[in-house]
Amino acid sequence: MHNDTRAIKRYIPASTFKIPNTLIALEERAIKDEYEIIKWDGKKRFYKPWNKNQNLQSAIAISCV
Repeated sequence: MHNDTRAIKRYIPASTFKIPNTLIALEERAIKDEYEIIKWDGKKRFYKPWNKNQNLQSAIAISCV
């Protein structure tokens, strides 16, 4: 089943880019594994859960770029 009307409408990719970017980062060894800690840069963001160190599991769960 498909929806022709929806299929022709353009949508922004939003968070879908996080999946291939994460896979590329792992493949290129920019990050060791899903447990590696990515240090917070210290800049305060409007969403408090982003304001701390992350690993891939925590970052994906809260949609932290």
